[in-house]
Amino acid sequence: MWTGDDTLLVVYAVLGVALIVALITSPPKLHPFLALLIGSTLVGLASGLGPVGVIDSVKAGAGDVLGNVGLILALGTMLGKLLAESGGAEKIASTLLARLLASAVV
Repeated sequence: MWTGDDTLLVVYAVLGVALIVALITSPPKLHPFLALLIGSTLVGLASGLGPVGVIDSVKAGAGDVLGNVGLILALGTMLGKLLAESGGAEKIASTLLARLLASAVV
């Protein structure tokens, strides 16, 4: 059943999204990660989660994302370094440019 608390939570969420957009697009142009962190923290506090609950929620969410993405980033970094040192990156770039320029001329 929908309650007044649910409506208030939706209002807080909409205001949080508006704040995030304002922080990203305003003249100081805050970094999107910081804007998301500030907006979600304020929404968590406004919804009654409390400071400890907000910190625990951010740690759990960030830990899950970084745990999944961290391995991919590490492997991608190693692969990129290997390609750069072996000259493979230059070969890939020159091959792509040659083929793209050849198809553009035709």
